Amino acid sequence: MIEKCVIDENVLKNIVRFAAQFEGIEWGGALLGWQESDTVYVILCFFPPQMLQYGSYCEFDGRDLIRLKNALSDTLQKYPRFRARKIVGWIHTHPHLSVFLSSQDLSTFNTIFSLEPNAVAVVIDPFCKEKYSSVFTKENLAGFPLTAKKLILDTYYDEDKAVQFLENSLVSNYPNSQVYLFSPNTKMLFDDVKVFLDFDLLYGKDAHRDENKPWEDVKKWSTNRKKCKNCGGIIDSNARICEFCRTLNL
Repeated sequence: MIEKCVIDENVLKNIVRFAAQFEGIEWGGALLGWQESDTVYVILCFFPPQMLQYGSYCEFDGRDLIRLKNALSDTLQKYPRFRARKIVGWIHTHPHLSVFLSSQDLSTFNTIFSLEPNAVAVVIDPFCKEKYSSVFTKENLAGFPLTAKKLILDTYYDEDKAVQFLENSLVSNYPNSQVYLFSPNTKMLFDDVKVFLDFDLLYGKDAHRDENKPWEDVKKWSTNRKKCKNCGGIIDSNARICEFCRTLNL
């Protein structure tokens, strides 16, 4: 029985920053890593193109999981020491909804279980003051905290090559769509434009900063940003094309 889920802290930071760009829509994806005894370790997060997205619902093609498994299998053949051994869970965001599994989520989770019996479900709400994340398992639908820590391997230099190989394999399946693959060494999203949540504004100046919470260097929203008219993503005010959904914004 899975009792703990550990995710690389940089991967979690990118997930939270990514989710924070979409206040009005959910995103769903898959988590990759490995399992040791009663603990699942997560070092990759994959968000495929979404078929449907609303404020309280998201859906991606179930075949995306097959594509992901095939791409991972090819990667492991070339890089057999790659730590991302399998799909270990499902992740989706709950912007401004708090972290829980709805009846629809439970139905989706059961589908994931059919592929991986020990899978976990991770829910992220970057705007929730009380609890921004929770992990659910088949045996524990009440949820337990997500643990973040550094999982980068400094001595295994082929890991970045394996991630790049996997990403290239995935991108080839989506020639006309944007996909997102977050790894421990992925560049921090939005560092160049300083678009993060403001911790003090969100949690209060006297709030306790848990070391596991990925907001140590958060900054206020930049004033030179705007929302995409199509997907609601936060983009540069001068951008003509949305970096998320690739639609025209004039």
